[in-house]
Amino acid sequence: MQKFTLGYRQFLQAKVYNEIKQVVYENIVKLAVCANNVTDIDALTRIRNEYFGNRNLSTLPGEYRAKLYIIECIIAKLENRNIDAVGKLNEAIAVCPTEDTVTVVLMIMTDPSFHQALLKDLLNSIQTLVTTSETNSFVSFVPSPSPISFSTENLLTMNPNLRLVRKYERAILKRLNADPLQSAFSYIDMCQAVHDPTCIASNWTLACLYFYDLLSKTNSILGKEAEVYAYRNVINELVCQTFILSRTYLPPHTQVYIFRLLLPVLLQTTEIFRSSIARSLSKTSSRRTIQEMVLPERESQIINQILDFTIHLTKVSPLIKLPTSLTFDILYREAVGQRFLVRFLEAMIEQDIEQAHLYEYYLFEGVWQGWARDHDFNKTRRSCMSALLDTKDWDIFDVQLLLDIPLIPRTSDGWLYRDCRSLVFSSGQRFARVDGIAFDKNTGQVQFHFQPTRSSGYGHENALFNTVDVTEVFKRGLTHAIFTLNQPVKCQKTESQNVERQNIEEKTSKKKHRRVKMSKG
Repeated sequence: MQKFTLGYRQFLQAKVYNEIKQVVYENIVKLAVCANNVTDIDALTRIRNEYFGNRNLSTLPGEYRAKLYIIECIIAKLENRNIDAVGKLNEAIAVCPTEDTVTVVLMIMTDPSFHQALLKDLLNSIQTLVTTSETNSFVSFVPSPSPISFSTENLLTMNPNLRLVRKYERAILKRLNADPLQSAFSYIDMCQAVHDPTCIASNWTLACLYFYDLLSKTNSILGKEAEVYAYRNVINELVCQTFILSRTYLPPHTQVYIFRLLLPVLLQTTEIFRSSIARSLSKTSSRRTIQEMVLPERESQIINQILDFTIHLTKVSPLIKLPTSLTFDILYREAVGQRFLVRFLEAMIEQDIEQAHLYEYYLFEGVWQGWARDHDFNKTRRSCMSALLDTKDWDIFDVQLLLDIPLIPRTSDGWLYRDCRSLVFSSGQRFARVDGIAFDKNTGQVQFHFQPTRSSGYGHENALFNTVDVTEVFKRGLTHAIFTLNQPVKCQKTESQNVERQNIEEKTSKKKHRRVKMSKG
């Protein structure tokens, strides 16, 4: 039985091997379709070793290298190394940024099971990150080292700004590579000469890596606690500013790249600072042991937000693994990643019906910020608004009903205020509540018991109606009204319309019945 099973397995492996072998030199899409249906790791490994193992990849065409990365991606998927698989897809797009390559990567990434597995691996890595050891340290989570050379897979067309960045970084690598402090300052200084937010965020991130290198070396030297404190402060400040800049101006895939570099730097910096304080306290008369990390409130919030946004952005930008790159190279990675990101959002809008509003929003944000250039702004805006309203079962007319209420205060541009404001009454005395109405049977005098308005603890009046509203009730003979704090939805509107229609029909039938009686009389 074992011989039969082994023979059948070898037969299947040979069959799969021959199928892939026939399409190795075909179009990359055909190779990806064939390889994506393979479950035999040995067959894929054999193809990789025979066709790509003994060759100098730097001399091969970009499409041929992209095929290698696609095969390695499938192998990593089958081995449940999903984050590594995503890294291979990023390399495939970098070496061959064609429509066919983007189509192949899109075919793999829109697989719901693979996307969920990627999120699961990311959550597991974060869970491992925040699980401290007995010594309460994060020694196993070491930040990436600073890059020391330019990438060979950079196909950017040069312009004066790119040429400036490349020359500046080449000078840093040649002259200041042995001096991390000057390298960090040089990257910060370069921000004065560039105006691209991605370039600035990358410069600050690389400066953080150089400062962290200095911090690690200084921490091992006795008597350098003041320098450790200074490096820790500058790293924390750079991380916070980079995070704010990235969240405001960068596309999702670049944000994930920056966040995955900043998080270990911030955590390890705090851990080194904690150990430095513990070491300095051990020299004094106090023998108190510090059990918690010395982490300010702002940095603690930044860590939580980086974790939250990394998980959230992975849903809309799943190519989360990028190598640590120089600023010139990350500009290229951002450019080629934008093409995939736009097509991925478009595909997920059609595929993931429940989360379509999420992808609609980020596509509209891309049009707004300029990284999704091939879409009409107004058309994308309306589509995004409709998708967001559908999540509440609203439509544009429901929103219009709210906007047509003149009592709701607005800014000079017509926008609603974020905070709670008093209702806008044109004139008359304002009241907050109706306590009751008294009728004098003898004189016929009516006395209203209304509670006057007063300022609440939130800085605004609690007025809900005024004398004009009271006059309108009596002039129009209004006998009842419906009041609710819930926003209008279609079901409520439909029910009220049905009730109103039913009342009208009953009144109409009564009038007809009355006319019939009169005619008979």
